[in-house]
Amino acid sequence: MSREPGWAPLPAAFDAVAARLLADCPALGNDELAAVALAALRDDADGEIYGWIDDGELVAVYGLRQAGLSYHLCWLAAAPAWRNQRYGRSALVDALRLCGRKPMTVEADEALQGWFASIGFRTVG
Repeated sequence: MSREPGWAPLPAAFDAVAARLLADCPALGNDELAAVALAALRDDADGEIYGWIDDGELVAVYGLRQAGLSYHLCWLAAAPAWRNQRYGRSALVDALRLCGRKPMTVEADEALQGWFASIGFRTVG
C-alpha cells in the first residue's frame, strides 16, 4: 500500500537514499557523512527526519531538531530530478508548521542565504 505524497516522518528504509540526497549539502559533503548525520538525528529523542515520498520515490528530505525552546532545521535536500519544483520551500513551510510559534534556526552558506531570506528568514550574528 502506498501513501499519499506529502511530508511525513521518513521510514528508516529510505535512509540510504536520503544520505545520497544529503551528500550534496555543503555541510555534509558525501554519502558517509550524510549517513552519520541521519543516524545521529534518528538517535536523538528531540529530532525527526521528514520525507516527501511520491509513488515510492523519495523526492525530498529534511531534518528538524528541537533545541530547548526553539527548533533547528538540520538540513534539507531534494532529489536532482525534483529540484526547482518548490520542495525546499515546501519543506520549510512544513517545518515551520511543526514548530508552531517557536523560533526555528537554520545554518546556511552564503549561496543559500538569499534563498532563505526570500522566504522570510533573517541573518543573525
